[in-house]
Amino acid sequence: MQLDRGVPTILYTNGTFITGQLSDNHIEIMQGKFSRKEVCALLNTLDQTGFLNLASQDWDQNTNRAQYEGVMADEGAPSTIIEVNAWLTQTVSFYELNLLLNVLKGQPDSVKDRYVPKVIRDTDSLLAHTEPRTLTSFVPNRLALVVRSYGQRTYAKDYLKWPLSLPLSKLISSTLENVDQIVPRAIEGPEATWFYRQFYQHVRFTDGVSFSENGVAYSINAFPLFPFETFAGRVAGEYSIPSSDVPITTTPMTCYPADGVLPIP
Repeated sequence: MQLDRGVPTILYTNGTFITGQLSDNHIEIMQGKFSRKEVCALLNTLDQTGFLNLASQDWDQNTNRAQYEGVMADEGAPSTIIEVNAWLTQTVSFYELNLLLNVLKGQPDSVKDRYVPKVIRDTDSLLAHTEPRTLTSFVPNRLALVVRSYGQRTYAKDYLKWPLSLPLSKLISSTLENVDQIVPRAIEGPEATWFYRQFYQHVRFTDGVSFSENGVAYSINAFPLFPFETFAGRVAGEYSIPSSDVPITTTPMTCYPADGVLPIP
């Protein structure tokens, strides 16, 4: 299940929970754990709200209507994607949901219903306010790297020396300057964990870190791969987890009415 907040919020069947948490001027990736009963209570609630039975016509024209009727003029905000794989499967992509909800704040429900159906408002609020009691930093052991080379530069001597054992020049696929290159394989294992902790855990994802190797200047972004996400899936721009090339062995999970439901915030 994903809710787009810059970093996807993901709840896995085993209760593992991953989300992004705003801290100072960056988003840190955090993780926690739900019990089986807590996972089921959340799924029961999503079922009870009617989210699992939504049809696309119930939401896909609402942002257009809001813009056409002058309720919201701004454009360019991201979509919110909510995907649930339970006893039913549902994926909703709602353009500019957070912006539209903010514009509608304080309006009566009769107005809100015209632009954002109550089931989507309830689902968004539920997911935004549901997380484990304890969250700790998520530290990945697989990274996808995006590298930009600036070629031989005198200022490269002032940059951090490339610290990993495999030469950076052998990781990239070409020596083209000023072109973003995705390293053709993920960096894995203890080195990836150390590299992330040392340079990327507390920086914005849009910020590259500058390194030098043999007098060549580079700017590098490192993106964590989440459980059941593959490098190929990230490169292909897939939004769903698991990635399409992950072999899935399903383990049945049974939820009961006795597991309860959660209040809608």
